[in-house]
Amino acid sequence: MKKNFVNIMMICLAAGMLCACGGKNNAAETTAAAAAAETTAAETTEAQTGAEETTAAAEETKAADEKEAAAIMKELAGSYMQEFTEEIEGKEETFKYFILFNENGTGTWLGQDMFPFTWDAEKLIPDFGGDEYRLAFSNEDLMVIFPDDNNTVFVKEAAVSDECKAALEEAEKFGLAADANAAPLVTEAETVSISGKLVSPMPTVVVAGAIPDGTYPVTYKFSELKDQAGEPLVDMDFYEVEKYAAEDMEALKEGDGVEYNGNTVAVDSIDSTNGMVMVNGGIDEGGATFKLAEGEEYYTFFGWDDMMTYAHIGGCMLGFAKDLKVMDQTDPMNLAGTEITLSELQEKYSERADQRTATATVKDMEITELTLNYVP
Repeated sequence: MKKNFVNIMMICLAAGMLCACGGKNNAAETTAAAAAAETTAAETTEAQTGAEETTAAAEETKAADEKEAAAIMKELAGSYMQEFTEEIEGKEETFKYFILFNENGTGTWLGQDMFPFTWDAEKLIPDFGGDEYRLAFSNEDLMVIFPDDNNTVFVKEAAVSDECKAALEEAEKFGLAADANAAPLVTEAETVSISGKLVSPMPTVVVAGAIPDGTYPVTYKFSELKDQAGEPLVDMDFYEVEKYAAEDMEALKEGDGVEYNGNTVAVDSIDSTNGMVMVNGGIDEGGATFKLAEGEEYYTFFGWDDMMTYAHIGGCMLGFAKDLKVMDQTDPMNLAGTEITLSELQEKYSERADQRTATATVKDMEITELTLNYVP
């Protein structure tokens, strides 16, 4: 009996020792797990803090960049003037053209042509579409470099002159002036959010080399080179009007988007009537208007004074056909036009013409007809 009691006591002691050892091991494992959890939590917190600091730094950098850009725009904004003299009927006449830059990134060109535009420190983009004009600001001077690489210089006015104000009032009468009080333009870093379909212009065929026969809106400048007959060659860029499939425009609804002149506009409201589609109140209310082309199944952008937007399709140097016909339709009192000679064309329009004002008919890689149009 005594031996059995001793055995039982030894078994109990052994069990107790095992329990004690097991308890110590469990405690150690628990401590290690807690330490690991603390390390993971610390790493997670550090990562979150790092991400937050990176985001905050990016936002701070963006805010600083926007502030700097706004300061530059404010410094450059104002009116710039170009004065020149021409001899008309034996008498010298002085003319002044102006460019008015608003701080909100809009502006108005006040020259022989008048049109609103958007701008930044490096470029100017006409609202009617087409290629951008490059800008080079230097002290009080501004060089404008046209898409054809011709350039002209304007000088900044100390304050907006009465002559510039008068020209602006004239532009406003025809709806050709930018809104200086509009909210600042959306920057390139910001995107337009749409929940539906994005309607873009129909694809255009970019021409490389030979220009297919047809009539095109064009920009051009005369070359110093001559063809074999001694006639000047002309360096032309060719365009097509941006077109929108009728089925897409007529199916537009709120939440969709429309892309025109390189910008995307979210559709907040839509009104379609009599072959017109007015997005966000139409052009009269700061939106966009599109018009069904007569006899066609596509729409075009319909701006002030019938302005449209254009897509560049190619360019090359061409000669003129022997039976070239040049029509000058720039006189609003004679829209039927007057036929003029190539020499008269060079003398009167030596600098440039753009896709709103000029069309060219091409056949077998020669220009057979060139028309200059009136633009209000």
